[in-house]
Amino acid sequence: ILKKSLLRYKNSTRKVKIAMCGKYNGLHDAYKSIIEAFVHSGMENNVKVEVKWIDTEKLEKIKNKSNAFNDVDGILIPGGFGDRGIEGKIFSSQFAREKKIPFLGICLGLQCAIIDFARNVCNLENANSTEFIKKVKHPVIDIMKSQKKVSLKGATMRLGSYSCTVFTKTNAYKAYRKKMIHERHRHRYEVNNKYLSKLLEICISILGDKVATTFDNLSEPPVKKRVKTSFLLLPIIIFLTGRPIIFDT
Repeated sequence: ILKKSLLRYKNSTRKVKIAMCGKYNGLHDAYKSIIEAFVHSGMENNVKVEVKWIDTEKLEKIKNKSNAFNDVDGILIPGGFGDRGIEGKIFSSQFAREKKIPFLGICLGLQCAIIDFARNVCNLENANSTEFIKKVKHPVIDIMKSQKKVSLKGATMRLGSYSCTVFTKTNAYKAYRKKMIHERHRHRYEVNNKYLSKLLEICISILGDKVATTFDNLSEPPVKKRVKTSFLLLPIIIFLTGRPIIFDT
């Protein structure tokens, strides 16, 4: 298996270019697990994955933001913390959704995609996360109940594996090929349940509902090959293939 994988890696003739829309791009090792997942998923699909680094903080200052994505085959928004570069991430999600570019949002990337969808599809003006704006009219992303009384940040994020029932007839179910999955879910913030019915009303389809905890964080709008997940660095889906190939990172 290793020899075959190395041969595919060395002799791949097809290429895809994926935009990595992050804010820690100055240190590529911050996204090391994603980069390695690209390598492995590329070998599986006999393609070479080229990463285009898009600094979302710098993107916010560019007049013609769309030009940054002219030559990409897919867009990925990775995880992160804080409000720096967030509007650039939200724009990246909006561009991918409107142009139907294959998209993967991980962790904070999912949250930015939900904010985009809430603002620009559900018409929830200035929707945002309470991580960035404490008092916001439409807090579509809010702090988890279990984290509200946490004051010390060191080693206090949720740990361990969490169960999630994946709904059938979704891209996620095609990838996992089973209804019950278990993944890490290491977060302080998640999709606000109060807005679930509104999101559903405007045709966002919920892929899974975590067992014995608040709804979230596996969802997919009605755009082909667009998946968002807040399971921490759970899957890397190689874009532009007939089926999603998932590697647990």
